[in-house]
Amino acid sequence: CSDTGQQGGAFQGLTILAMAHLLRTGEPAYDETKKYRTYTLALLETWQQLGYPMWGRPCFCDLNTGELLAGWALAFDWLYTEMDSTQVRHNLDALSTLLARMDRGGCMDAIASRLDNNHVGVAYGGRGLAALAQEGHLIGVREIERAQRLATAADVVSHYLDYAFPGGSAYEGVMYANYGMNISLPFALATKRLSADLSPADQVRVSSGGGAQQAGTWLVYEQLPGNR
Repeated sequence: CSDTGQQGGAFQGLTILAMAHLLRTGEPAYDETKKYRTYTLALLETWQQLGYPMWGRPCFCDLNTGELLAGWALAFDWLYTEMDSTQVRHNLDALSTLLARMDRGGCMDAIASRLDNNHVGVAYGGRGLAALAQEGHLIGVREIERAQRLATAADVVSHYLDYAFPGGSAYEGVMYANYGMNISLPFALATKRLSADLSPADQVRVSSGGGAQQAGTWLVYEQLPGNR
C-alpha cells in the first residue's frame, strides 16, 4: 500500500479487495478467515498510518486524492456492516482528512473550470463518493461541510458529463474519456440509486442523449481490430 507510483492503484486495489469480500461472503471455507475483508481493513489502516501516500505530485489534490477517496469510500461502504465502532470512526476521520487536505490544496476551483478535462471526473467523482459514504455519520460543522461538498460534486460532475463528451468521443480522446468516467460514473449512478433520499441538488443530472451516454460506444469501437 506504500506503492505510490502506480496510477489508479489506490482505487483499483481497495475496490477489488472489498468486492472480493462481498462476492465470497457466504462461502463456508471463506467465512473461516474472511481474508479479503482483513486485507482491505489492513490496507486502509496502513494507508492512514503512513499519512496517505500519493502517487505523482506529493500534494493532496487532483487525480491522486480523487482516486484514493473513491476507493476508500467504496471500501468503507461495502465493509461498513462488519466494522466495529473504532474502525468506523477511523475511516470517517480518514475521509474527512483527505477531503480537508484536498480543499487546502488550492486546485479544486481551477479543475472545475476545465470541464473538458478528465481531472474533473476523477477529483470530483471521488469527492462525491466520499461525501455519500459519510452521510448520516457526521454532525455540526463537519456535516455542513459534507453536504456542501456533495452538492458541489454533483453539480460539477453533471456539467462534466454533459460537456466533455461531444458525440461521445470526449475532447481528450477515448482513453481519457474512460479514465474520467471511471470514477465520475459510479458517483452519478450512486446518486441515482439514492435519489429518493437525496435532494435534487445532490444528484448528478445528465441530459438525455448527452455525449456521455454515447461514450460507451466509442470505448467499444476502440477494442475492435483496427479500431473500426
